[in-house]
Amino acid sequence: MKKSTLILLSLAFAGISLSAAGRTYEVINGNTHQWWPSSASGLFDYAIHFKNLTDAPIQLRYKKLSADVPSAWSSTFCDNKNCYFDNMYDMDTFAAFNKTDDVSIKISFDVKGKADTSIIRYEVYDINNPGIKDTIEWNVFVRWSASSTDLVQSGLLLGPNPAGGFLSAQMPGLREATISDLNGRILLHGKADESNQVRLNLEALKAGSYIFTGYSPQGVISRKVSHNP
Repeated sequence: MKKSTLILLSLAFAGISLSAAGRTYEVINGNTHQWWPSSASGLFDYAIHFKNLTDAPIQLRYKKLSADVPSAWSSTFCDNKNCYFDNMYDMDTFAAFNKTDDVSIKISFDVKGKADTSIIRYEVYDINNPGIKDTIEWNVFVRWSASSTDLVQSGLLLGPNPAGGFLSAQMPGLREATISDLNGRILLHGKADESNQVRLNLEALKAGSYIFTGYSPQGVISRKVSHNP
């Protein structure tokens, strides 16, 4: 009993949070972030922010899980101490940061007029608390005319998601749709019927994440979908 008390006192003096979940940091606004730039020109910044939940400095480590970046785009990857150009860095650590610090991993793209999709995933954890890990994900969909406003106004109905066998999509003016893997390879293609609906059979695909893309006279819209047979 005395030994346990000493351990707790030591942690308290070190300023470490003893929350029920054992977390020392938080990923702000969720682990997966999606962005829909309003055009296919210009430089775009996409940051995922982190918050220190303790009263002492902490240091996070990150490790690249996958990075699909179109070859036509230029990219920059920045943590809170370094920036790397045209390179999604494999592994490194943040500079130690306090509760009041604004800390993020920021990815910047110059898409050079090329509409495409980028999906990037990293694992993040506190180097002093490696038992709790987060997977963070950037989904960047650059289309010629698909802004966040277009997406809301499109009236796209897509489901079920996750899909177990068939995926149905319907929206005004829908002409055709595709399913692509995260590397951009088109795996399935379907034409819309008279009711502007497409039904895609996913049964031949392995379980995992894919990109649905719908084409209409109003523009192109993409959504990430999951297949769970």
